[in-house]
Amino acid sequence: MPVSAFRKYSAIVFAACLMFVTASCQLATGGGFSEIPKTKTTKLDKLKSFFDLTDVPSIVIEISSNEWNTLLTNFDVNDRNETMVKADFSFVKDGVTNHYINIGFRVRGNSFSRVRPEGSTGQMHQPSGADWHQAHFKIDIDQFAAVNTNFYGMDGINLKFINSDPAYAREVYCYNLFQKFGVWTAPLASFCKVYIKIKEDPTAAYFGVYTMIEPIDDNFLKVRFTKTPTDDEGNLWKCLYQSMGPADMLLPADAKIGIESIDQFNEGNSIRPSYDLKTQKTNFTAAKAQLLSFINNLNTKTGADFESWISQAMDVDLLLRAYAVNVLVGMWDDYWKNGNNYYFYFDDLGKAYFIPYDYDNTMGTSGTTWGDPGTENVLNWGDDTAVLIEKVLAIPAFQNTYKKYIAELINKTNDLFDFTKSTNRIKQMHSVISPFIANDTGDNMSIVDQPGWGDYMFYSLLTGAVGTNYFKTRIVYAQLQLGLPTNGNTWGSGGGGGGGDTTPPTFTDPPTFWANGTDWIEFYWRLNEAGTVYFVCLTNNSAAPTSAEVKLGQSAGGGAPIGSGSVACPSITYYGWGVGGLTYETPYDIYCVAQDTAVNLQSSPTLLNATTGPGGYISPEILPTSIIFRFKYTGASMPSTNIYLRGDPANGDWDNGLLMTYVGGGLFEITRLRPSQADHGDAYKFWYNNGAQVWLTDPVNTNYVDDGWGGYNSLVVTNL
Repeated sequence: MPVSAFRKYSAIVFAACLMFVTASCQLATGGGFSEIPKTKTTKLDKLKSFFDLTDVPSIVIEISSNEWNTLLTNFDVNDRNETMVKADFSFVKDGVTNHYINIGFRVRGNSFSRVRPEGSTGQMHQPSGADWHQAHFKIDIDQFAAVNTNFYGMDGINLKFINSDPAYAREVYCYNLFQKFGVWTAPLASFCKVYIKIKEDPTAAYFGVYTMIEPIDDNFLKVRFTKTPTDDEGNLWKCLYQSMGPADMLLPADAKIGIESIDQFNEGNSIRPSYDLKTQKTNFTAAKAQLLSFINNLNTKTGADFESWISQAMDVDLLLRAYAVNVLVGMWDDYWKNGNNYYFYFDDLGKAYFIPYDYDNTMGTSGTTWGDPGTENVLNWGDDTAVLIEKVLAIPAFQNTYKKYIAELINKTNDLFDFTKSTNRIKQMHSVISPFIANDTGDNMSIVDQPGWGDYMFYSLLTGAVGTNYFKTRIVYAQLQLGLPTNGNTWGSGGGGGGGDTTPPTFTDPPTFWANGTDWIEFYWRLNEAGTVYFVCLTNNSAAPTSAEVKLGQSAGGGAPIGSGSVACPSITYYGWGVGGLTYETPYDIYCVAQDTAVNLQSSPTLLNATTGPGGYISPEILPTSIIFRFKYTGASMPSTNIYLRGDPANGDWDNGLLMTYVGGGLFEITRLRPSQADHGDAYKFWYNNGAQVWLTDPVNTNYVDDGWGGYNSLVVTNL
């Protein structure tokens, strides 16, 4: 019997496999949540009053035209430069103005988010009719100061415009949720109004509502960590996916560790390590040895030895709290999925702490490469090469704690990730900032409840049902994945999720054959509401299983099918899947049944009859001096003279191609000399006209490349 295998069907949309788990711990379904750990200092509570979500303070940057033009020139030379220019800075809050002179000021952001704040390349400031652009900025109070200046216990502030979030909510919501759930290493954030006043101009330019975020630096650490009597500072690492690779904590890591060095004039000379030391730079050798020791132990220790070591070496509970929030808010550009966007701190006693960072691309802002953030399994969020989180969650006690934290966050009685309480907090934010959204740049001039980009633009935060509202979708799928009931949700019907819904879902498009290969079949469907589609693959003309049997992955009578699976999917979206490990040119029965998020199961499964593709031959067959391309036609009305090879092996001709020879048994072939006519790396397709023009990849060739039109070209691989 062939071994069953499944492949994601990407021709229509990425489908996330829903894994049902039985929690071995008791997950809370009532009110209350576990005690949140207290930080070691009251300084954090004092700083929280600065990041006040009920007010929108003003930040005014006063800068000479010479310094502003220097900033623009620096950007043109190297848009990733980190060179500060001099400016003055006023902070106005509660009617009180704090003024600072000779502060450091620059553009900030990664390679994708940096923006020139005025004009285009080469243009200097225009006193009249300036072409302003919202951009991220960094303020450093002490950059040019002779003595340290106290700015609410910080050295400065990071300012981010709303480039990825027209809803004006995501990053502030996320950082606020971290704080509410006791992730005390998360930076604080709130909103502000930003003005830039060129000193020689008569008036300031209003740049709009920005997110102001606490910098993760020396003062950040002083606020959160109590030093020992030696008063030594620990080692802070900024961990990013850089040109050296992801900060995945895998071995070998030595070449990825360093100290950032930016060449103002030539980015090619800049050094951007994946693990960038931000403190104790004069003690780099010792700091690097400490990080390498941690990474080595992380990768080499196993079993009880690993559990004992990680429990002492790191604040694991903090990591689990942070990741429960991280996964629910759909942060894909993180450590688990992408080896990116976190800080790692060793205190002066050598204990490690996880610090979450950069949460603008969240809550539905994502692409299919990283999966649907509303439905991805909370227990299988990212890449299994993310050794830290994978090994921690492999320990039952830690996984149970993580599950418990997810359950607490989504519990409707807790003021955390609950839909109603979350949307009330966002609405309150909007009521505070909405009078100030319109600005002089013309960027982000209104609040729009959708992601700023991506493949899941259907997600809203404030409205919609399961499948279109991010909170409702994420909560329901987390409940299903943790084995928690969904019928306690109180959002009303129309998309599932409880509220008295007793009607099973229906297929707006029934399971339909899409494509096949030598040993696989792909199919797709659409549901009228969010839910899960279960399926089994059986031999042709098998007895029909019941809906309950299909859901359990069984054939009729409770037997084992050839293959089975399940897919969680939103409403009114084409979703698909595939079953592999089959026999070529063989018909199969695929039974599918759908269940909505209120656990209403269809009364009977839907049958799909499908046949695998041709097989029993080799194409392309690589010979010493030639390559034979073959195509087997298995349709009901077989053409005899019009199968063509097109592409590189057909003299590069994609319009007409070369006629293939029919050799019997439905098989066509053509021989091309190598290397003059065909060779390694050549892309090709087959084409025929049987009443309609049809382009096909080689069904028995597993090597292919994107064709730039939403499909694939077959690829010659000679194993040279």
